[in-house]
Amino acid sequence: MTSTKLLRGRRELQRPRGPEDERLPLGRTTAFGAQHVLTMYGAIVAVPLIIGQAAGLAPERIALLISSCLLMGGLATCLQSLGLPLLGSKLPLVQGVSFAGVAPMLAILAGDGGISAIMGAVIVSSAAGLLLAGGFSRVIRFFPPVVTGTMITVIGISLLPVAINWSAGTTDGSPPSNRAIALAGITLLIVLLLSKVGIGIVSRLSILLSFVLGTGVAALLGMTDFSRVGDGALISFPTPLAFG
Repeated sequence: MTSTKLLRGRRELQRPRGPEDERLPLGRTTAFGAQHVLTMYGAIVAVPLIIGQAAGLAPERIALLISSCLLMGGLATCLQSLGLPLLGSKLPLVQGVSFAGVAPMLAILAGDGGISAIMGAVIVSSAAGLLLAGGFSRVIRFFPPVVTGTMITVIGISLLPVAINWSAGTTDGSPPSNRAIALAGITLLIVLLLSKVGIGIVSRLSILLSFVLGTGVAALLGMTDFSRVGDGALISFPTPLAFG
């Protein structure tokens, strides 16, 4: 009886493991990790930039908002990758910021709710989402790609006013700028070209690379100001409930 149990235990230890259990060499792990972080960075920074600009926050407050998103994204990534009982997928993924919440946040600002109302709404909706996640995972099969694709399209359309104002350089109520529109067109062209080059890592980094290359073009046109970049601390920790 004991030998049978030992044999069964050995077979269980020798059974094929899933791809999520694979341990790659340090060099490849580092490269894949860097790729994940770079792919995530563009999206996780874009959302606080949109909300911070729409809320009329000062540059240092927008920087604090970005730092908060990066910190929470890192903590959520550790939770998802390592996992806890009943929490975390235990998969090597990077948790970023969803654009799905941008439209409701802009609606709160339009209703004179302010950034503190947004923070309160995020806390409440996050708690509700955590409680409903188990039930929603059982009905997600009823949402085919045509439904999810439509929702993503609607989210993108809802962000068009923000993108148009940024492209025209009218975030402060000033008249549209031809140079700003041209720079936006160049940046968009860079995104489209990089996303179609056929090289996986370049395509995934197209947004981030367009930020860098677009900023380089803006610098050549004299449209950048880096004088305040060094004013902030090199390393800082976001203050909890800094926005109320």
